[in-house]
Amino acid sequence: MRKYELPKKTLATFDFRFDGVDVDYETNRNCNCDLQNDYCRCRTIENARVERVEMNQVVSHVAEYFSFKNKDTVDLYCIDRILSAYKVWNPEAWDVRVCGGYYGEEIEGVYLKKGEEIETKIMEVLCLDSVDAQIEALMVLEYGYLLDTLRDCHYEICTIDKTKISHQREHYVKLDRETVESYKDYPYPRGIVKAQDNRYRLIDGYHRVAASPEQATVFVAKEK
Repeated sequence: MRKYELPKKTLATFDFRFDGVDVDYETNRNCNCDLQNDYCRCRTIENARVERVEMNQVVSHVAEYFSFKNKDTVDLYCIDRILSAYKVWNPEAWDVRVCGGYYGEEIEGVYLKKGEEIETKIMEVLCLDSVDAQIEALMVLEYGYLLDTLRDCHYEICTIDKTKISHQREHYVKLDRETVESYKDYPYPRGIVKAQDNRYRLIDGYHRVAASPEQATVFVAKEK
């Protein structure tokens, strides 16, 4: 049974201007208005663009858009990873629209360029019947395929000591420090690990795990 109820409008028409997306622009008043007696009504907006995207806020508002009946960590994690796969953190993923007003041009709103496609993918993943199926779908979305080591696995959310997580050193040392810092306050499970003897092999989430404190909350993949 579907857990979610969509509103009549689509995600492509959802305005994020005050919900996690900061906008900047320049104005031009190339006119002869008498500003002593009236307001200038000729203002135009130029170079309107997204300056910053606060992903945690965007995820929260997308969750509100889907009108959750049962909000949980996995749902929010799925939304976050889908938005990240579509590079919503990139200002180029957004469309800043300008409209006319009584006092010149105004910002109408800020919208996802691929809103309909993202909405379809979120619904596809959230409506899968298990967490295992959802994680597999996210891996295929992000990487294009599912690793053999993740096939037929069951996933549990666990908090483990970072010293027990093994990773590829060559990749770890090349992590972008700015990206790592952006995940400092990441509120969802930080990645996927595979239980291996008395340790855990890091499969996905290098930047997020690197940004975690001494312990990291992750999805642990276990053989069924």
